[in-house]
Amino acid sequence: LSPEDAGAKLIKRNLSDIAAMGGVPESAVLALLLGPDLSVDWLEGFFKGIRSECQAYRIRLVGGDLSSLKEGSFSAVLTLLGRAISPCLRKGAKEGDLICVTGDLGGSQLKKHYDFKPRLQEGQWLAKRLDCTAMMDLTDGLGKDLKALIPESCCAMINLDKIPISRDAHKFSETVAGSPIELAFTDGEDYELLFCLASGIEFEKFRASWDADFPDIPVSCIGQFGVSNHAGLLLDARNNQPLPWTEGFEHFR
Repeated sequence: LSPEDAGAKLIKRNLSDIAAMGGVPESAVLALLLGPDLSVDWLEGFFKGIRSECQAYRIRLVGGDLSSLKEGSFSAVLTLLGRAISPCLRKGAKEGDLICVTGDLGGSQLKKHYDFKPRLQEGQWLAKRLDCTAMMDLTDGLGKDLKALIPESCCAMINLDKIPISRDAHKFSETVAGSPIELAFTDGEDYELLFCLASGIEFEKFRASWDADFPDIPVSCIGQFGVSNHAGLLLDARNNQPLPWTEGFEHFR
């Protein structure tokens, strides 16, 4: 990962959070904590990546802070501010709602964890629709993140054959333990949108509208919320058995 890529990722991963609510980014503040041995050339590259993404997404870097750390240490903390007239939140889905996802999943370790485009326009488009009931971005893995959207007393019935598995997930599975579909559930850092559509929506009609505005970004319906004795869990829609791939990135593990 180059310093330019690292700086760009710092901006984009925060943009993904704005996208997850259908928001518009506006300004940012940056706090840097630097060790005395940090290369000036590396830092210049890091700022080059930050500047590039700020210009691309029209973000104003309006301030921040600079502090020292011990040798061998570096930390960058970004606070990104945005606005949303009608934000789409994580809690809002109900029994019967469809579970959908943009793009494809898994294998982010190969490149996607830094080489991605935040789904800002897509998030704004979804937030304007009355039939989009909940939304978030996928950062810790589908198996872990989806739990945050499941309505009370419901489970997530997943159609495994509808999971959009990336080529990188297939490629990465050849070198690590785990099948491509397991990686699609657990890798994390996909930076795709996970969202819900109100019960009764015909997904094919929705997809036709989506494709008209985002022809290069696939969208998939991967399941539906239902009432079950396994409330809060992800179930295989074929046999109602809990799926094993429910762990993702744990920040404090």
